[in-house]
Amino acid sequence: MVLLDAMRAWAPGEATCTMRVREGMPFVKGELFDAVALMEPMAQAVAACLGYEAFQGGEGVRVGMIIGCRKFEVDVPAVSVGEELVIRVARLRGSDSLSHFECETWLREGSIARATLTLFHTERPPG
Repeated sequence: MVLLDAMRAWAPGEATCTMRVREGMPFVKGELFDAVALMEPMAQAVAACLGYEAFQGGEGVRVGMIIGCRKFEVDVPAVSVGEELVIRVARLRGSDSLSHFECETWLREGSIARATLTLFHTERPPG
């Protein structure tokens, strides 16, 4: 599932992505995107950041998954269809297999969600 529409800015370890909430998207019920699901576009923004970083370095895209989340804070219960979200992510620290990212989601001019995600990434899916 791809929720993000674009990566608007990138620097090593940082990315800003956008997502317009649309009818029929995963996590949309009626006219609302459940705010608890904001963790997914945050994780996708991290994946976009790391993927583009790998591409810039001449490496292949890697497989990743969330293995931990700290401080997931959400200020709204849901986001309406039609709204555009801005997701900003910044690496706090990382290695070849683990990364910790500070993530924040903005709606219009205000922050509506924050999290620190820990992601495992590797060349192939486990198993």
